[in-house]
Amino acid sequence: MKVIIPVAGKGTRLRPHTLLIPKPLINVADRKIIDYIMNIVKEEEVEEYIFIIGYLGNQVEEYLKKSYPKLKKTFITQEDPKGLAQAISLAKNHISPDDKILIILGDLIIFTDIHKAISETKEGEHKIGVMSVEDPHRYGIVILEKNGKYIKEMIEKPNKPISNLAISGIYYFSRAKPLMESIEYIIQNNIKTKNEYQLTDAMMEMVKRGEKIGIFETTEIYDCGSKEKLIEANNKLLQKFHSDRISNINVKNSIVIPPVYINPNALVEDSVIGPYVSIHEGATVKNSIIKESIIEERAKVEGMIIEKSLIGQDSIVEESFRELNIGPHSEYRKKGF
Repeated sequence: MKVIIPVAGKGTRLRPHTLLIPKPLINVADRKIIDYIMNIVKEEEVEEYIFIIGYLGNQVEEYLKKSYPKLKKTFITQEDPKGLAQAISLAKNHISPDDKILIILGDLIIFTDIHKAISETKEGEHKIGVMSVEDPHRYGIVILEKNGKYIKEMIEKPNKPISNLAISGIYYFSRAKPLMESIEYIIQNNIKTKNEYQLTDAMMEMVKRGEKIGIFETTEIYDCGSKEKLIEANNKLLQKFHSDRISNINVKNSIVIPPVYINPNALVEDSVIGPYVSIHEGATVKNSIIKESIIEERAKVEGMIIEKSLIGQDSIVEESFRELNIGPHSEYRKKGF
């Protein structure tokens, strides 16, 4: 099996954090977004990982080569992004017609039993992950046949959704040829949705040609596209993995309220940390109260009270302390600018 992971997006909703750091390398709880993606298939026999890179792609490539040195990896640059289907088409020279293909979007954190989904897929058929959502107009949606087994129709981000079953961003094809031929067809015939070549349209072409595409449930999915969504994901994943685990951390004269993640190479002094805080390698926190926040690598926070905050790599956030001698009937107020 070959795994294709598109990671070429600019992450514009996460700016300014993604101006210098690509979104897949942003930390959530105790690891980077790309690490959650790699974890999905760690138990599978993968012949090759194909990464479609673009914006700040050299950083993604460097990190993956360092963190996963034993895996066979290919990096392909998407120079002029024109949609997900076009991104997948760039891998055509690395894919044989009979290859099994797994596609995982590189900007989401997904939890699902991919081994079960693959093992239960019949030869010559395909499956994609789906989830029930409250706002289907933001997603590609699927409509099933009456028997509920195979997909009858797929629509990318419909203005008037007729289903709440959304494509979650993970796709398995038991044979690459029908997928790659359908992608080539929509590109050659300039079939676009919202001015892009969509994988949804390519899969719909597969259905028209008689391919059977089933579904499997995505148990959890976290959209980390904005600061608010990133903090929300951080909270839930800390609860999931660190609700009762605090060990091997460098904390001095501080109170730690779980769930938190504090990297062993971070320093916390004279502070109250938590709940829902992740502090990453090389970061320093002193004389501060922090909750529901992410402190990235080598950031320095001192003398602060912060909540629902994202402090980027190598940032410095400081506030000076004051010594006051306030007598009766006095006032000390903060004035707005």
